[in-house]
Amino acid sequence: MPDRGRYLDFALSVCREAGEILRDVRRKGDIRVDSKAGFELVSEADTAIDAHFRRSIGDAFPGHMMLSEESGADVRPGATPCWIVDPLDGTANFVNGHDHVAISAALMIDGEVVLGVVHAPLCDQTFSAVRGGGAFRNGTRIRASSLTDARRVLIATGFPHVRTNIEGLVDRLKPLLAEFGDVRRLAAPTLDICWVADGRLAGFVDRIHLWDIAAAGLIATEAGARVMQLCPSHDAAPDGVDYIVAASGIFDQLHTAIARPSQAD
Repeated sequence: MPDRGRYLDFALSVCREAGEILRDVRRKGDIRVDSKAGFELVSEADTAIDAHFRRSIGDAFPGHMMLSEESGADVRPGATPCWIVDPLDGTANFVNGHDHVAISAALMIDGEVVLGVVHAPLCDQTFSAVRGGGAFRNGTRIRASSLTDARRVLIATGFPHVRTNIEGLVDRLKPLLAEFGDVRRLAAPTLDICWVADGRLAGFVDRIHLWDIAAAGLIATEAGARVMQLCPSHDAAPDGVDYIVAASGIFDQLHTAIARPSQAD
C-alpha cells in the first residue's frame, strides 16, 4: 500500500479533530439526544462528527466511499477504497458523563481492512495499526495479554439495544461468570477491543457491526490477539454479527464456553 503513510496520517488527524468536536459538545453541556431502536441513543456529537468525517474524506479523497453507523453507506465496501467510520462509540456513556467513548476509522481496500485508528479523546489515547506493521497506543507498541489462566482474566461483553431476549443474555453471561476471572460491560466495543489489544482485557464477546470491528479488529490482530466472526456474513442479523476477540492464550477456552449448545442467541 504505497500511500499508507498518507492514509494513516489522515486517519489520525481526522479522528483527533473529531475528538475536539466531542470535547466541545461536552464542555457546552445540555447535550441534545434522540432515540434510535430500543435503548440506543444518538447525540448531536454523533451527527456532527459524522458530517466532519464525510466532509474531510470528500475533500482529501474524492474517489473514496464512506460507510458510517450514523449516515449509512455510499456503496457496499468492495473494490473502491472505503472508510468505515463509527463517529461516536459509547454514546450512552458520553451523554451520562462517562469517558469510555471512542471515535473509529478504518480504510478498506479490495475488501480488506488495511489500517485502523481508534481515538479515545476523553482518555487522551489513540490506538492505531497498519496491516503487517504492529499495533500502537500513542506511538508505543502494544501486545495482547500473555495470560493463560482463565480464572485470572477479564472478559468484556455487551448487551443489545433491543432487549427482547433477556433470557438469552443471561444464558450468555453464565459461562463467562462461571469460568473466567470477571466480566466487564463497558459499552464501547471499539475501545473494548483495543483494550484486548493492549492487554487490559483478555477477551471480548459481543454481537457487533462492521464499524465496531473494522479498525479495532485490525489493531487487535496486529497486537497478537485472535479475532473470529461466528456468523457467515455481516448481513446475518440486523443487530450485527457475533464476534470473539481474545488473547491467544485464552481464545480457545472462551470460544468453547460461548459456543456450547445451551447458549442462546
